[in-house]
Amino acid sequence: MQSKGWDDPNYDQGDDHPVACISWNDSQDFIMWLAEKTGKSYRFVTEAEWEYVARAGSSTRYHFGNDEKDLCDYANVPDLTAKAEMAKNEGWSPWLYVDCNDGYGIQSAPVGSYKPNAFNVYDMHGNVWEWVEDCYIDNFNGAPKDGSARMSERDCDYVVRGGSLSAPVAASRSAMRFAGVTELRGAAAEKAPKEWHNFNLGLRVAMTLD
Repeated sequence: MQSKGWDDPNYDQGDDHPVACISWNDSQDFIMWLAEKTGKSYRFVTEAEWEYVARAGSSTRYHFGNDEKDLCDYANVPDLTAKAEMAKNEGWSPWLYVDCNDGYGIQSAPVGSYKPNAFNVYDMHGNVWEWVEDCYIDNFNGAPKDGSARMSERDCDYVVRGGSLSAPVAASRSAMRFAGVTELRGAAAEKAPKEWHNFNLGLRVAMTLD
């Protein structure tokens, strides 16, 4: 998939779809361009901010509750539609599927296709993984308490959150966090962490308010 990019993630997209197949470096460049173009202080979401918004006041596995069968009302995840398409196209797939239908198969869904969470924010679960600003560290010891990003003095794997159209549904849980390439860690060895892109990698942008 490294031959693909945001303008061709290997499936059809429209202007109302989330950007996909975008690396951390690409995301950073876009945010800088957007801030310069608009004169507003756009930036990456920090990991703490992401989870606060994703949970929307909940303490359950997903912002809507604990039953993964309800995911198709709220998220684009590997469902029975995707299972049928993968069986037709490849004959076998290691994906793990949820027992419901969201209708989008093995491609992203337009933003706002599903129900929002209690903060009226869409697609916090599924669709595309979302890069955040933080470096991945496997525990929260010494993590900032003010919601700021946890960074490293050296290059690092950056955190992705939220699950995706191809990730096991458990990966869409509000608490789940992964480093960089997630499902394709072995394939990433030849690429710098900031340069890796895949059909299910996107971002969510924040804007600092005065």
